[in-house]
Amino acid sequence: MTTLHERLKTITKPLHDEIEQNRLSKILLSDAPNLDAYKEFLLKMLMFIKPIEEAMLSAKEWSECGLDQICRIKSKDIESDLEILGVKAMIESEVILPRFDDFFSILGAWYVLEGSMVGASMQAPILRKGLCIDEQSGLLYMSGYGSRTFEVWKRFTDKLNEIAPDAKSQKKVILTACDTFLSLKLWLDEPIM
Repeated sequence: MTTLHERLKTITKPLHDEIEQNRLSKILLSDAPNLDAYKEFLLKMLMFIKPIEEAMLSAKEWSECGLDQICRIKSKDIESDLEILGVKAMIESEVILPRFDDFFSILGAWYVLEGSMVGASMQAPILRKGLCIDEQSGLLYMSGYGSRTFEVWKRFTDKLNEIAPDAKSQKKVILTACDTFLSLKLWLDEPIM
């Protein structure tokens, strides 16, 4: 039997591959990443992530299902990085997010956020070297969960299978994950600075 995580991975793979080709990722993962693009990336991620986190934190199921014991709130790390880098965080944005009708749709968006920690942890060494920064000087968010990133990801995906066991809840998770990938791609491609 195919797990929800396996279905999500298969269905969202083209969207995941496409998001890696966004304007900011290309700059940051090039041979010459620049700090302005990194600051813009952090600002954009904060504006994208914060409303999803607020939806998750306001859902009573967040602590009931045990995700609060696995996943951390990422916006705090981004805010810390921006402060260290001397950037005033802006939250007002024109970002268009998927609708969160229920906890399962929030989980779809959360799948994208947690998965991005795996990608970020693999990109962190490139940025550490190219921008000459580390976790204490603005790379906290991109460091993911550190050496525990893959462990946290596995615990999250295992929990996801447990939380959404039936076809209807899984469909909501998958649809919102797809919408979240598309929203993030469009948002990262739009310049704000």
